Amino acid sequence: MSTLSLVLLAKVVASAPDGFVSEHVLDIEAPPAQVYTALTEDVGCWWDADHSYTGDAHNFSMDARAGGCFCEDFPNGGSIEHLRVLYADPGKFLRMQGGLGPLQSMPVSGVMDFEFTATEKARDSLIATACMDLSVLDWKGWLGLWMPFNSVS
Repeated sequence: MSTLSLVLLAKVVASAPDGFVSEHVLDIEAPPAQVYTALTEDVGCWWDADHSYTGDAHNFSMDARAGGCFCEDFPNGGSIEHLRVLYADPGKFLRMQGGLGPLQSMPVSGVMDFEFTATEKARDSLIATACMDLSVLDWKGWLGLWMPFNSVS
């Protein structure tokens, strides 16, 4: 499972001025339940440390139940919620919602789905879909509030 981040390449399946949907498909030689467990319990083995505040993917954890946190712990005892678990069906489906990284400071939300299905090609096919909705974002208004001392044209 540690090679997930190396092999999981995105394909944009829909895009518009107010958002996009990308799909990632990965065939894995393991049963769906085992892949689900690795995804939810061994986050540091597949999450890219470049997409963290601490630079260490092993500071990530996931509480894989509705309302659970996909969080990163800071060495000083602090933490940050990257996504919140909305739907967890072990070995079958996982849905999280939130704003990753710099998107947290904007009125933007994204949804990340993981679907686990058995295929002929592999014992498990992991389909990850990410959807980012930017429709609620009024860039001029938001940037004007975010950077009140700069003019936004």
